[in-house]
Amino acid sequence: SAILGGERDMEVAFFPGFMASGAVNGSSVEFDFGPLTTGTGLLTYDGPDGLPAAADLDHTGLGGVDLTVGMTQDALSFRLVFTDAPATMVFTVYTDAGNYSSFAQPITTGLSGTDFVIPYAGFVVGDGNGADFAQVGAITVLLSGLDLDTRFASLQTASTQSPPPGPAPAPEGATLTLLGLGLAGLGFVRRRSRSRLAGLALPRRDARAG
Repeated sequence: SAILGGERDMEVAFFPGFMASGAVNGSSVEFDFGPLTTGTGLLTYDGPDGLPAAADLDHTGLGGVDLTVGMTQDALSFRLVFTDAPATMVFTVYTDAGNYSSFAQPITTGLSGTDFVIPYAGFVVGDGNGADFAQVGAITVLLSGLDLDTRFASLQTASTQSPPPGPAPAPEGATLTLLGLGLAGLGFVRRRSRSRLAGLALPRRDARAG
């Protein structure tokens, strides 16, 4: 399947520490922060702009993607393939620069292999009226932690109900896949030191990855 919006941007930063890296392997993403290293890994979905910098987030770049898939999907889901240290994943969904919502998901080593489902109703309003999940302009996923190696996969929309909510059942395969398959959406991987970290704090109006 294709990557949502045609491009996925990635950015890695670390502030005290020695190294941090990010990689895409098929439909999974892995962030590795070295010994005594506090790091952040940021994925951004905001359309095919070719821009790597977190400060260049296009809040409407996805053009109003319907994450409810015609009112049949009411959640995001992902699989935590593994993590060797505690971390936090923050999902932020923007309708535009003034309307967004976020959800913070703690993860621990004991949850490796777990499938997570995050209902849209659980997102907290960050600004304005919050995100309209049927009219989405950008999505960011921020992983943060200390001295960790974390891999997650299968980031996509999901339904918490059976049959799915909405006026009609979702046709087979009617989910939106964010990660996609293959490496085409990787674009840029940037590594930054503490002095360049300001643009990574979420939620923010400007936070693009490469």
